[in-house]
Parts: sequence; structure tokens; C-alpha cells
Amino acid sequence: MKKKYYLLIYSILIFAAILIIYLSIWTQVVKNLIVINIILYIIRKPISSITAFITKKRSYRTIVSISITIVWSVFLFWFQAEGAFIMIRYFAMHEDDGEYVGTLEVSQEFSRLRSFEGERRLVQ
Repeated sequence: MKKKYYLLIYSILIFAAILIIYLSIWTQVVKNLIVINIILYIIRKPISSITAFITKKRSYRTIVSISITIVWSVFLFWFQAEGAFIMIRYFAMHEDDGEYVGTLEVSQEFSRLRSFEGERRLVQ
């Protein structure tokens, strides 16, 4: 579509959102959902154009690598299994040039550490 049509559609949607907020008899939850959907529809086009720009420049590999690093280095998982407290942690592995090569999973049993109480110092 041409840019002038986008401007027309966006202005109609903004006008509809204002009418819904101030003049509708719906509950506040329904009003909020409608307005959120309108806002998401409006920002869909800029987000898709930014995504297209990133993929054209082929820098999406860097973005994927960064996001994988953040996700896998931040998340910890833990659970109880047969009386043992198990913690699983993930680390992103990279080559020397920074290219993502995979994920290292480290599992540890922490039942003994959780049972400690009080203090124990190196020098008493």
C-alpha cells in the first residue's frame, strides 16, 4: 500500500481508539484490549520494516547470537528429583571470532549446599 493510505488507516484507527476509550459502554478490560490491538496493528509496519532492514544487511546473525547468549546465560532451571535438588544452567559457547557454536549444559546437585546453616569462615 502507499504511504498516504497508511496515514489514513492509522488516523482512522487512532480516532476509533479515542472513541472507544471515552464514549463506549464496555468494561475497562475490553476497552484496554481493543486499544492494545490497535496500537499493535499500528506499530506492526515499523517493526516489519526494521526487520527487513536488518536481514538485508545480514547483521541478523549478530542479533541472533546476542539474543542466544543473553537467553542461555541468564536462565537457570532447578527442580526436586527423588529427594535431590538439581540445578541446570546453560552457557552459550563461542569461537574466538565470536561466532556462536552451541550451548553447554551444566547440571549440579545442590542438596548438601541447601542444608547448610549458620556460618563457617576461613578464619574463626
